[in-house]
Amino acid sequence: MGGVRISVRHLSVAGALLVCGADLLIANRLRADAFARPAPAAEISDAEEQRERQLLARTRRAGAAWIRETDHLQWSIRSRDGIKLVGYYFPSPRKSKNCVLLVHGHNGSSRDMGIIAAQYHERQFNVLLIDSRGHGQSGGCYSGLGWLEGQDCTLWIDRIVELGENTAVVLHGISMGANTLLNAAGEGLPSEVRAVIADSPFTSVRAIMTYRLHKHHIPAVPILISAALLNLTGERHQIFGADTRKQVARSQVPILFIHSQADQQNPPRMSRQLYDRAAGCSELWITGDAPHGMLFATEKAAYMTRVFEFIQRALALGG
Repeated sequence: MGGVRISVRHLSVAGALLVCGADLLIANRLRADAFARPAPAAEISDAEEQRERQLLARTRRAGAAWIRETDHLQWSIRSRDGIKLVGYYFPSPRKSKNCVLLVHGHNGSSRDMGIIAAQYHERQFNVLLIDSRGHGQSGGCYSGLGWLEGQDCTLWIDRIVELGENTAVVLHGISMGANTLLNAAGEGLPSEVRAVIADSPFTSVRAIMTYRLHKHHIPAVPILISAALLNLTGERHQIFGADTRKQVARSQVPILFIHSQADQQNPPRMSRQLYDRAAGCSELWITGDAPHGMLFATEKAAYMTRVFEFIQRALALGG
């Protein structure tokens, strides 16, 4: 009987170790997928993701064509941790004090924002497109999930402000790019920054990871604990704890939150939660059936009208 109890105990310990091992493997994969520099996309079977991928491919081609055909300068800066960051500056066809900084999402590049850049450019805005760290032509081996990128964007904003007096700066980002700008806004920005357009953001790194795990029917708590243990120190610890809700609550810049009500990657309720925390004069627009981050492609006219009406109001507030 004693031998049976010992065997059961051994099996229990072995089972617990197996579960912990599997948990750590999943957590490490989660961490790697979250932080790694993007690789070429694999085949996908989900119909909604396929639609998103097709739309994104078309917008990237159009964006890349506009970038090639439009006069611009290549800029570069060094991040606070020494990474070379690359941007592309498109002066307005007419002299203008207005400038927009456009920030793409995870696994993207400046090409993703080319169509939106063209709309700003046509409206006499100077345009700065950037490749975030770990993406495009910028350096870095991993993504900061919008946290380190937010610190980088403060340097890009300083570069824009150096262009001249009375510059009015608009920040426009999609998905992780939206979080990048919202995180930056919470750190205190120059008075030249007049508005933020945050399209399809998430509330926090832990919240979006939890949502993605639950979406695939994987229990989130033990995996997130393990992932946190794997990121106890250094930059990745800061990234894993990033909470955009806290940053939004500290920002005084007017923010337009945009979200597709059909978004299955970052749920639209996250924009509602961020809007509820916003301290400044902000607006919320949830509409349409576009896949994640694709409202500007499926409802271009309505999207740009809403964006520029908001910007006009924000610029009027700033005098």
